[in-house]
Amino acid sequence: MDKDRFWREQLSQVNENFLFGGGSKRKDSKGVVGGHAYTVLRTFEEGDLRLLQLRNPWGRTEWEGDWSDGSKLWTPEMMVKLGHTFGDDGVFWMSYKDFLKHFPRINRVRLFDDKQGTWQVSQQWTSVNVPWTVEYLDTTFEVEIEKKGPVVFVLSQPDDRYFRGLEGRFEYSLHFRVYKEGRENAHWIVRSLHNSGADARSTRSVSAEIEDLDPGKYIVLTKVTGSRYASALTQQEIILACAVARKEKLLDVGRRLDYALTKGDKRGMEKAVKVQAKIDGRLVERQGMKKARLSKREELKRSRLRKKRIDDDIAEKRKAVAAAKKARADDKKQQSKKAEDDDRAPSAAVDEHVAPKNIAVSAVSGTTSEESTPNAEPSESSEPKVHDVTPASEPEATPSATDTQPESLPADDTKIDTEAATKKLSDLALDDKHDTASEDPPVSPLDNSSDDEDASDSPPPPEELVDDDFEWDSDIDNPVDSDDDEPDPKNEIFAEDPWNAICVLGLRVYSLDSVAKVTVVKSENGS
Repeated sequence: MDKDRFWREQLSQVNENFLFGGGSKRKDSKGVVGGHAYTVLRTFEEGDLRLLQLRNPWGRTEWEGDWSDGSKLWTPEMMVKLGHTFGDDGVFWMSYKDFLKHFPRINRVRLFDDKQGTWQVSQQWTSVNVPWTVEYLDTTFEVEIEKKGPVVFVLSQPDDRYFRGLEGRFEYSLHFRVYKEGRENAHWIVRSLHNSGADARSTRSVSAEIEDLDPGKYIVLTKVTGSRYASALTQQEIILACAVARKEKLLDVGRRLDYALTKGDKRGMEKAVKVQAKIDGRLVERQGMKKARLSKREELKRSRLRKKRIDDDIAEKRKAVAAAKKARADDKKQQSKKAEDDDRAPSAAVDEHVAPKNIAVSAVSGTTSEESTPNAEPSESSEPKVHDVTPASEPEATPSATDTQPESLPADDTKIDTEAATKKLSDLALDDKHDTASEDPPVSPLDNSSDDEDASDSPPPPEELVDDDFEWDSDIDNPVDSDDDEPDPKNEIFAEDPWNAICVLGLRVYSLDSVAKVTVVKSENGS
């Protein structure tokens, strides 16, 4: 801030075009009460001397520095010129330098009088949905200026002093910028400044002034910062608490609240917000159901893929076990066949050695049967048993044996040879049965008893597998819900206590000797 310009253009015009007040520092300093507001009554300038007359609203406790009551700087001429008298009445003089030092906050009120001309005012009120994030709203004001001249923009909200107690838990701070229409992306023409004597979060109105504004259309962008106090009572809680004990007071304050809110049609805004909330709730519910269906479908698909992965792996292992068993069975079969071939060679040699005796027995049997008595009983002779064995051993050798044997033999010799041949053939039959029993029987492909003796060497059967036995596969093992589907932290913060901040604000435009046209341009969502 240019101190000389501020003195020349504004502070020196106190009580003419402006009213000023000063906010002191937090701590007391030389008689100035800390955290207190003082009123600027007059200004005086002579040469390099600049003085201000201030008043303490308490009517006591004055400034104790230069130009205070009893200061050595006072002369009779200056006291007459300024009309000042000493006394503890709360009115004192202070230099401009000390004023800027001890009053860091300066409040200014614009006066609209008819000295310069006729001031015209136009205004429009609206309700906006204040977002949790601080940003410029979509709802704007359009201002049309017809004549060049000074213009004052004032953005304000209803004064909550008229409905104290029902203001709710929210406090709003207002901001705005003025742009030329069609040049919103360019630099702003003017912007609002907060009331320096008040807290920025509870400002009731902000303003900006342009000395010579060209005619045309302008866009006013607004920004509302909302602060919510969780410990404060809601309007519903206050109504329930005061409905019986303070009924008349509650009705009076409630009427004033309704009147203030009707400016921006806040009730209609609240109804629209509720309707939109229901629509959004149904939409969110449908989206949640759709998401749940998709998640379930994806989970079923991945379950099938996991099961298929396990089944395929078990099938591969079973194939490997079956192939190993088949290879072992083939090896065992080859070994059995080789053992059979080795056993057949001695058997053939024994058969060749026994064949002449069989032939001899056959010849003897034939001779004996011819010489036997017809009346003899079959049970008393042993020739049929020998005859039964001989054809089984070598039936084709009988004719040749008959040719080589003599036509007749003595009876005693024949009997002895027959008994010897029978005994020999019985021993050979028993040996042949023993060799046959000792051979391995053919292996059945469905009989696993042949593998019992080698069970320790056979490959183990495939173990049961679980999903954790496999390596990570992003297509199967990734979670169904991605990071994009995580809930919004803002929604979790206000899950139990929703952020329902609706502010009523209005724009007033003061123009000299012309009427400005103000229009509200609402957004689709009302913010």
